[in-house]
Amino acid sequence: MALALTLAASAQESPASFLRDALKYEGQRIVEIDFEPADQPLSRNELLTALPFHVGDAFHERELREAIQRLYATGRFANLAVDATEAPDGVALRFITESAWFVGRVVVLGVKAPPNSGQLASATKLVLGRRYFETDKNQGMEAIKVLLRANGYYRASVAAVVNFDPVKAEANVRFGVGTGKRARFEHPAITGDAERSDEAITRATHWKRLYGWLGWQEVTEARLRQGLENVRRYYE
Repeated sequence: MALALTLAASAQESPASFLRDALKYEGQRIVEIDFEPADQPLSRNELLTALPFHVGDAFHERELREAIQRLYATGRFANLAVDATEAPDGVALRFITESAWFVGRVVVLGVKAPPNSGQLASATKLVLGRRYFETDKNQGMEAIKVLLRANGYYRASVAAVVNFDPVKAEANVRFGVGTGKRARFEHPAITGDAERSDEAITRATHWKRLYGWLGWQEVTEARLRQGLENVRRYYE
């Protein structure tokens, strides 16, 4: 007979089915305590110290719940379950864990500024030391694309590779970007009662290079904002 308790159930009120199964082992001697996988974020001694019971003690369901809560409170586990198995002289406990990871180094490669590498890394919202979740990678990729579009890279592709460092419990994320060519401004569409000629308003943006002799400037977020500010000042 074996039972399994997930972390979600242990952190709150245990389901009735778990209580019934756990009570089958109530009072039996604990003959073995093991952790799976063998490679844990804490040493075996640290793990055993966190438990409210040891090999040779009597098994109590309430202490098992407390054990899971203590392990989870270390902050080093993303998920945790327990497998209790009947043994010849008592009950064997096996803690099945999934390590928690934390954001480490974040780099974005392949982009000619603007935006610069710091702006791109900041856009991902991956903050050093914060818990890392697998969804963070995809959200970071989308955030980079948004920032690139604001800077004229409308056909950019983004990929990500995550390297996990078990010693530091860090997830180091590297984003690789293929930008393609940066877009250029073209003659803006002007609507409404402008009270000025389209050409005069266009000149005010300074989006043309040398009054158009050398074509149009490349699109960047800063250049777009400055162009709009130039038009506002022109009207003033």
